[in-house]
Amino acid sequence: MLRLDKLGLGLFGLLALAASRLICLSQAPGFHYDEAWAANFAHRIATEPGFWPLAAQSPYTSASGHYIAAAFFRIFGTNLFVYRSSGIALMVAGAFLLMRALRGFGEARAALILPWLLAFSVTLAINERFVIDLTSFHAFCLGLFAFGISLFYRRIPAWGALWTTLAVLFGVTSHVLFIGVALAALGAILLNRRGNGMSRVDSLTIGLCGLGCLAFFVRIFLNIPEKDKALSLISVTISALALALLPPLRKRFTHEKFQRGLRYVINALALPGCALLIFFWEGSWALLFFTGTIAYPALIGLNLIAPLLCLVSYRAIDRRALPPGFFDFWALTILITSALAVKPTPRYFEIPLVLGAVFFSMVLARLPKKIGAGITLLWIAASTLVFSINYLRPQIEDSAPKNLSYHFLFFRDGTGDTLNKQRLVQQLSKEGYGPQQVITHDSRLSEELRFLAIGDWPVARANGRTETITNWPPRVRLTR
Repeated sequence: MLRLDKLGLGLFGLLALAASRLICLSQAPGFHYDEAWAANFAHRIATEPGFWPLAAQSPYTSASGHYIAAAFFRIFGTNLFVYRSSGIALMVAGAFLLMRALRGFGEARAALILPWLLAFSVTLAINERFVIDLTSFHAFCLGLFAFGISLFYRRIPAWGALWTTLAVLFGVTSHVLFIGVALAALGAILLNRRGNGMSRVDSLTIGLCGLGCLAFFVRIFLNIPEKDKALSLISVTISALALALLPPLRKRFTHEKFQRGLRYVINALALPGCALLIFFWEGSWALLFFTGTIAYPALIGLNLIAPLLCLVSYRAIDRRALPPGFFDFWALTILITSALAVKPTPRYFEIPLVLGAVFFSMVLARLPKKIGAGITLLWIAASTLVFSINYLRPQIEDSAPKNLSYHFLFFRDGTGDTLNKQRLVQQLSKEGYGPQQVITHDSRLSEELRFLAIGDWPVARANGRTETITNWPPRVRLTR
């Protein structure tokens, strides 16, 4: 009976995770250009005979996640809900694999708590409804990577090697930011080695992560202009030599003083990234980006209570009781992600945010059951209020879009890319305009309307009018 109850708690957590992402999915968030490009690309894969691309939007991305979206289009038809559902299915699968990985590391209680924290983290809930490789596909690859490592520790090396290899190869080639996971795993192993020998698990992990990093450089090499290939070849050679030199240098990493000093340096360098992570976790910036409004300060304060309590509680927990190298792995991931991120925005911090939820779940699992349950329920209540009142309602009920620019310290962004084009399409249809009557010189808006015209544009009734919608930035010209 106890086993069934625990299974039910984990299952309901995954259902809550899926529900928090699927509710009103077609209406919120507003359709972003990056989503539109990926959706149109997946539609081409699904419908255009002989179109089997390897590269995607840029030289450092590949079409891995787009093929999954294309499969959903072939089965369920093409529209925005189906496209976003394909990414959410990957994200939920990644959460399930993270739960299995935690169980493999002996963290059974944390595995039951994790899906609830993922479901009711405001920033993750907003992030993962915005379906691009950086969110949905990377969340899946992270779960697959963790599951593969857990199989190593359970002495099932063949399957562990397979899943870890696939996670690193697909993750790194889908977008450069996943290289942070591979490099952080290498660093965590070296920082936690003891003695002169190297275990088979560590050797396999280093080899597979190194293979993934090398695959990324080769992938870039094949897609860059000829004039830059010499420099790229030099980079690949240096990377290969660095990996080859790791075994001779490993003795130095066994000295505890050297490891301790290097860990202090890494933690110090990661501090700005940690501050950025807490800033994004709080939720206001993600809400501003997608709605143009800020949450009530009291609600956002409640959303921070649970992480802060976890951090305070962590001081009383024996660090050695955590899975080996986890904290170093997390710190290195934050450091590398911060260094590689194009700009400070929540979608680039998907992996550190998910790892934060993993860490909080392990802390809560070590607290007395009543205290842990109380913190989790407080988190759920605060996050539900913020998500429903400040995220969903403004996007569904507001009739006029809000094109705002805003800044805080060195953070600058605006809502231009996330205006709700779905509402624009509804408005145009009610006025009697179909896709053929809409003219815009904004290439980003054109990409978004092109996909919405496939399955999300209601049948319009012609009314014979010609006008310009002036309350929509940029101006949209309507013709008959």
